[in-house]
Amino acid sequence: MASLFLPSRPSDGVVAVICWLIVLPLTKRLRLGHNWADRRPPTADRRPPTADRRPTTNDRRPTTNDQLTKTTKRPNDQTTNKKMIDLSQISPPQQYDPPVSQLLTVGDVRKQRQWPDYPATYGLRLDHVSDLVRMIADEGLNWGDPESVEVWAPVHAWRTLAQLRAEAAIPDLVATFNLIDEEDSEYRQNEYPKVMALIGPAAIPALQAYMADEENGLWSRVTAGDALAKIGEAHPQSRDDCVAILADQLSRYERQDPMQNALLISVLTDLQAVEAAPVMEAAFAAGSVQLSVQGDWEEVQIELGLLRERLTPKPEYGWVPEEMIPLAKSLRESPLAQMLAKARVQPEPPPRVQPQSSGKKVGRNEPCPCGSGLKYKKCHGKPGGR
Repeated sequence: MASLFLPSRPSDGVVAVICWLIVLPLTKRLRLGHNWADRRPPTADRRPPTADRRPTTNDRRPTTNDQLTKTTKRPNDQTTNKKMIDLSQISPPQQYDPPVSQLLTVGDVRKQRQWPDYPATYGLRLDHVSDLVRMIADEGLNWGDPESVEVWAPVHAWRTLAQLRAEAAIPDLVATFNLIDEEDSEYRQNEYPKVMALIGPAAIPALQAYMADEENGLWSRVTAGDALAKIGEAHPQSRDDCVAILADQLSRYERQDPMQNALLISVLTDLQAVEAAPVMEAAFAAGSVQLSVQGDWEEVQIELGLLRERLTPKPEYGWVPEEMIPLAKSLRESPLAQMLAKARVQPEPPPRVQPQSSGKKVGRNEPCPCGSGLKYKKCHGKPGGR
């Protein structure tokens, strides 16, 4: 994956047609044969929320015993690692004794506004940790009937470990991060960072080692980075350690996936890690950052409070395949592109609407109360306001 920004398209339809007449023949000559289905779409907020999806079992999972091919894309690996799973060989769910077995009947979590108190409600204690870990990795549950109640049991199990602050479970729990890529499990990706933050700073060494291992999948490593950032936010005494680890990981930007670099920059920005600005700038300068996540270096500087406002016009961030980069660069630097950029008519900015204060602090990643549709950190929460 790679990214590039092109000058904004002018409103003049005739000029746009001319540009396409130039670009289209060149793209045909490249004979890219690019398969967009193999790419994860760009997203300004990492992966989308999955409140309407099943846990640990993605939409592609068959409900028959057909053979399933799962695809895991590794960072900086132009080949695709395929893991063949014969569902007829999947073991049935394991047996669990009370009180852990109660989690098999709790069911759907999608309508829960907050996590229930699992230890108090179901009588779960630290001496149940081994069974809870076993439940999280149970392939019979993770690959079971998607309409069943027990398919949700692993979610309840990892939430219980979080509420128990089960440090003893850290090695086994981190070992299940690989299921994020293998199962395309967005529930794990969304909730594991919170789980690790609740368990606490004791998880930092294991997460650091997992994130640094290039044999692990892209989204598994991204989740480990998210977890470190959450620990830094929840435990201020560990914030500097987490920032140092994340910045050190970003320093390997030349051999990492641009998406991973962008998401490392995103969590460092959330931590207001001004001390990591030099390595962020170097990653942007090397063209090793997926711009669709956090924007360009100027955007990041503004969020860090290092820059009051942009010094250059804000570009449109596109999702450009690696094979298209040489062509895109040549078009961006061409005299025609420069002329169009200068001739572009700037639209009138929308009227500013000051958010109404309700006395409640707005989170940086929550929608801005002004109604713009942007996150608060990209709107009135930005240094200097909007």
